[in-house]
Amino acid sequence: MRTQLVAFLCIVQAAIPIRVVAAQDTVSIYDVKFVCGLRPPPAAGNAETWLTVAPGRYFTAINILNASSDTARLWTTVAIASPLTMARATHPGPGVAIPPGAAVEIDCRDIRATRRPPPFLKGFLQIVSAQRLSVVAVYTAANSGGVATIDVEHQSASRAESCPDLALGRITSLVALQRTFLTIGVGNIGGADAGAFAVRVEDPNRAGADRIAEKDVVGLGAGEQTTVNLQLPYRTSDNAALVVNVDPKMVIAECREDNNIRTAGAP
Repeated sequence: MRTQLVAFLCIVQAAIPIRVVAAQDTVSIYDVKFVCGLRPPPAAGNAETWLTVAPGRYFTAINILNASSDTARLWTTVAIASPLTMARATHPGPGVAIPPGAAVEIDCRDIRATRRPPPFLKGFLQIVSAQRLSVVAVYTAANSGGVATIDVEHQSASRAESCPDLALGRITSLVALQRTFLTIGVGNIGGADAGAFAVRVEDPNRAGADRIAEKDVVGLGAGEQTTVNLQLPYRTSDNAALVVNVDPKMVIAECREDNNIRTAGAP
């Protein structure tokens, strides 16, 4: 029976210090060249006397193996190689989660799906992962007579960089005024600053849009912590189990992703 002497319900385990040692302080970065699409011959009367890539049809298949014992979450960025006077901004590529011991392939179809591409496209796909990966790129060129060339290249990590690592700290809940007020501790225990991200609480036992509350955080420096206040527009029950998630949209490439979610509730 609920005691009337307690004004609030703590829905989290015992206090957990935010500032702890991260399991990993760096992410591995792979810069993989791609060549995709149809390169036509120069039009009649065109002043262009040579082409950087011979006329033909080009394909790139980037095979990625996760040999670690943890799920590898990949963030990718597409950088299109353009003439110096037409440099383009990079844009997000496909996001991938690879189970332990599994492999995936990112090909021209995936790279071209991220924007409205021209018929011919070349540049770099940058892959960022907290796990070390085995990355092999397969390049194929074809002409009217069929396959002309094929090349296989193993890609090593171009560099390792410090990474942010968002983690949840103490979470408490105050039930009052027909509402549930939550105070959520969030820390960046990684070695690099984190940009803007969101913090979300969800009541999985309730239907309707009001069961989710979310708030944006402008950023969090390495080693810093903050407190986020959220509220649900109703009183949760004594045995409510709420799911708290930091960076639910996965916009931050973190050292670890297994410390972002906690299901908290009264025992």
